[in-house]
Amino acid sequence: MGKVFVSIAIVASMVVLLIATSVRPGAQTPEPTPPRKIPGINAPDAYPLACVDCHRNKGDVDFRISALMKQWVVKVSPKLMTAAQAAAPPGMKLAGKHPKVDFALANIPGGCTPCHGRNSESAPPFSRLMHSVHVASGTNSRYVTEFQGECTHCHKLNVSRGQWTTPSGPEKP
Repeated sequence: MGKVFVSIAIVASMVVLLIATSVRPGAQTPEPTPPRKIPGINAPDAYPLACVDCHRNKGDVDFRISALMKQWVVKVSPKLMTAAQAAAPPGMKLAGKHPKVDFALANIPGGCTPCHGRNSESAPPFSRLMHSVHVASGTNSRYVTEFQGECTHCHKLNVSRGQWTTPSGPEKP
């Protein structure tokens, strides 16, 4: 019994000593972390039209969906193919290239959703595909490294309605 009492007393003394050394009179509390800058919420939105504002012809590289589609009708890169296959419904095996769909390019991403709909059985659903391609690969994704993976670059909040949307429209030159 005596050994247990001594052990408890030693532990209690250590706790009191730890508290006494960590809580000093006049010690400053840490400054609160400033809120994160979220485009379209509490910071300017450089991509108000989402896909078509981001997927632009940058001069040295053409990131427009139409330019990418010209590549994809021939062959989808292995990296992109892996992300697309991960977004596909169970049992769906993708062909490794995209069918020609010029009609869809007039309204991006709205023109994509007839085939890439939520319950699609012929193509990966759009939201799963975009999240797999842009976000799921983490620091291996340009979207994460260059654009910090900000959700509001694609998803826009209508503050008065409390509703999230993704804008759609024709791509820019």
